[in-house]
Amino acid sequence: MIAMNAERWVLLSVWVICLPALFLGVARARWREMVLVFLWNQTYTWSMSLVLVEGGLVSNPVREFVRASGSNFSFNFILYPTIAVFYALHVPRGAWRNVLQLGLFMAGLGVFTETVSSFTSLMDMQRLGWPLRILVFGVGLASARIGYLWYFGRGPFGAKGGGERADMARDDALDGV
Repeated sequence: MIAMNAERWVLLSVWVICLPALFLGVARARWREMVLVFLWNQTYTWSMSLVLVEGGLVSNPVREFVRASGSNFSFNFILYPTIAVFYALHVPRGAWRNVLQLGLFMAGLGVFTETVSSFTSLMDMQRLGWPLRILVFGVGLASARIGYLWYFGRGPFGAKGGGERADMARDDALDGV
């Protein structure tokens, strides 16, 4: 039997929790939206991870693909995009609720990364302070939501209910496409 250390258990847990959460936590009629937000955030997390790792602000001593990249594959390709999906698809009504939701998600991600950084060797964020860390997470979450709202014509840059794109999105949702 292969011995697994704490780092491997955390990485395995990310996959075991996130994959079922995506498919059981998002209604089948919204899977197209889920895929868009997921891929949108994967692009952001991969790019930002490379910038932070190559810039020397973050290191990942234990990671899946040691020779390929200095980035953590599981966090950037499944965990952070899954969190972005739940953030972007569950938009509360009201500006203050939106700000509160963004703050709670950023705080949760900050606490998670601080805990993982402190108790495992999966990431070392000693050179990336709290303000910059929160900014990175906030930009990622906000861009996922703005991209989702824009693409489906529901947001500040989209048709917001009156345009042709919004009518098409509504019709697709009714047809189950």
